[in-house]
Amino acid sequence: MTMIAGAITETIDTPDPTLLDAGTPPVTEPQPAAEPAPSVALAPVEEPSENLPVALPPTLPSASKWAQLQGMAVSFARSNLVKPAFRNKPDDVLLVLMYGHDLGLPVTMALAKIHIIEGVPSLSAEGMAALIVRAGHAITGNVERNEKGHPTRAVVTGIRSNGPTMTTEFTIAEAVAAGLCEVDTARPNGVKARTSTGKAKPWEASTADMLWARAVTRMGRRLFPDVLSGVSYSPEELGYIETVGNEDPSTGNALGAPPVDPTVADGWDSAAQANAAMSALKTTIREQLPDSLKARIKEMHGWPIRPRARFEQVAAGVADFIATGALDPAVWGASAGDAPDVVVEAEIVAEPAVTVPEADAEACSTCGTVGGHVTGCDEEPF
Repeated sequence: MTMIAGAITETIDTPDPTLLDAGTPPVTEPQPAAEPAPSVALAPVEEPSENLPVALPPTLPSASKWAQLQGMAVSFARSNLVKPAFRNKPDDVLLVLMYGHDLGLPVTMALAKIHIIEGVPSLSAEGMAALIVRAGHAITGNVERNEKGHPTRAVVTGIRSNGPTMTTEFTIAEAVAAGLCEVDTARPNGVKARTSTGKAKPWEASTADMLWARAVTRMGRRLFPDVLSGVSYSPEELGYIETVGNEDPSTGNALGAPPVDPTVADGWDSAAQANAAMSALKTTIREQLPDSLKARIKEMHGWPIRPRARFEQVAAGVADFIATGALDPAVWGASAGDAPDVVVEAEIVAEPAVTVPEADAEACSTCGTVGGHVTGCDEEPF
């Protein structure tokens, strides 16, 4: 009994000993209700949807992937089918491929849809929409027209897979205020936007598409910044007019027009002008420059130097060196003065060594020689 009483006294406050001795069950006095603990306001935690992909920061490419991207950049830069701004500029192409890698875009889509405007990457509205939909979200909307059938407003709604939605719009009034077009109700789409030569710009030729594109990019910046990773402006918004509608995307010319000579796209008046200038400069370099500076030209600028602006910069640097011995860092590099043989001296002309081209060597696009060039070929290095 004592042991039972002991157990009871541990659980009951101040028991009455007389009640215990009489064998009467103890009565527990009512205890005051415990005061509730002060509540702490917590920010609501949104449970992620199972369908919402987790946005992970892009990882650097592996060594093998990096080598692949470099190789592709060199090959693509040689093609006349890439944008003129990328031709003979493998480093620029490589940067675009890296942006594509970070965004998860296929290589060809990155080349077609990513533009670099004043150092800022941009992506077409079509490319943004593709990334948004691929990430598991949705885009819907429509283009409204007035009683004459002219497009007046694009309304786009973005729907995240975990619930939030947003609707944005872009109107003809905004386009007019931004100087993109002007109202002209006599034209098929109700607006006028022409080049200095009288050619219809995309805002006149494809008004509905341009309204939709502006509404999509605006919505993408506001609702899907994680998907776009900061590449959230279109080329047109950064000042570049992308060819759409009545133009051939591969050339930028009106459909059915004769193709533009690549040398013209590089700034030359004609292929004949470019070839004559490069041939003359090549002769000067061969005859009047030491080997160290010849090597620097090939290393820094390649050959032939197709973009006219770069060619003229190099030609001016060569002329300055011959006349004054000055070495322009923009042409020769910051360390050109350290070259041991920058003084023009008579050089010993050795017989050319006979080399066997490698199995995977490419044929010259001008003379057709595999792994080399015939004498006088415009592609031949110094």
